Amino acid sequence: MVTNRKIYIVKIRQFKSKMSFLKKLSIGILCAASMLAPASSYAKDIDVKRVHITSCVNDEPCTEENKDVRIEDRVRLNLVVEADIDGRKTYFSESDDVELNGRRLKTRKPGDLEAAVRWYKVEPAKNSYNNMKSEKFSWDTPSYTENLIWDVNSWTISADAHPTNTEKDVNGGAGTMRYKAEIVHDGKVYASPGKESKNKTGVNDKVHRITFRNGDDFVGWLSAYFNVPYIYGSAGANGSHQTDRFVGADCADLVIGACRKSGGNLPYTNASGLKNFSDTVVEQSGLETDDGGFYRRGGRKLGYGTDVKTGDLILFGDWHVGVLMEDANANGVLDRDDLMLHTLFNLPNNTPIWDYNGFSVLRLKCR
Repeated sequence: MVTNRKIYIVKIRQFKSKMSFLKKLSIGILCAASMLAPASSYAKDIDVKRVHITSCVNDEPCTEENKDVRIEDRVRLNLVVEADIDGRKTYFSESDDVELNGRRLKTRKPGDLEAAVRWYKVEPAKNSYNNMKSEKFSWDTPSYTENLIWDVNSWTISADAHPTNTEKDVNGGAGTMRYKAEIVHDGKVYASPGKESKNKTGVNDKVHRITFRNGDDFVGWLSAYFNVPYIYGSAGANGSHQTDRFVGADCADLVIGACRKSGGNLPYTNASGLKNFSDTVVEQSGLETDDGGFYRRGGRKLGYGTDVKTGDLILFGDWHVGVLMEDANANGVLDRDDLMLHTLFNLPNNTPIWDYNGFSVLRLKCR
């Protein structure tokens, strides 16, 4: 006969066995959960230090250097976040082909970091500045705006030089554009250098710049200056001149900057000074016009492509210069509708040459 005491002991043993099983089961579930939990579950323990913009041209590695590229090149902007995890420096990036300071990085994917991402274009606030107010030189430091272009948490986007103001977007994608990236992590905002990163001459080189050009010659490099503001009396020492850095240019410096970028060795000068580095094709005193809007010399129409060519300088007196760009009517002669590229109290643009008074034609010795 089974006594009550024996029944009680059996039930105690069964209860302990069930508790042991449940304990083991719960431990197993916790271990499995920890293995399956997303890496972002430890994101709050990540100490973000810096945000970098790198860019990748075609299939090359992503680097932090500013880029001068051709219009047909594929350029991708790639965000890199530098952080500490338990005192260990870590880099987060969508790309695994990244270099900073010339050193190849080992990166972790962005999914390991809980962060909202935004991208901005950093653009000049005005089209025109003046370093020669009251005919006395003083820096008229350009100011900038940051215009949001992407806020869908993308760590990589395509770069272009299209201004955010569509009325200025008339250059077929050529020109200069600067970028800023921003992340929000654990309630704090971290960003790459933006509009505040400037000195007296203008934006500095830490703000990531992509410059697209139409070609490698003088005319091709002129297109790199679209979106760059006019600065009367643009200035600076060699290597830090506002024009060399795509910060700003006046009419003559636009010409010289494109020449220098294409391999020429011209010093900066004013419009009149360009005569010292050019051959004269047509003297202003010898230029004739007729009622049809054609330009003549000695009674003969000037041939476009023969007498004058794309890339020739159009010099108005001694005060302003542009560069002949297009036979607008495709008629093979120089006429009032033909276009020149220039900058004058505005961003560089193509303008019919008839908008201004008489001129001479020079051929720049860009070498």
